[in-house]
Amino acid sequence: MADIAAEAPIAQEKPRLDIIGEVKRGLWTENPVFRQLLGLCPTLAVTNSAINGVA
Repeated sequence: MADIAAEAPIAQEKPRLDIIGEVKRGLWTENPVFRQLLGLCPTLAVTNSAINGVA
């Protein structure tokens, strides 16, 4: 009985929320719309208006 009381359970630490990592992941790595807009950059660079570049 004394052995059980001597071994207290170790509290598991919760992972710390990484705010900067979450924002970076949400805006850069896991955002397909942002990636598609970046893909339009070369197209828009050689046109004289956004409408001609998308059409």
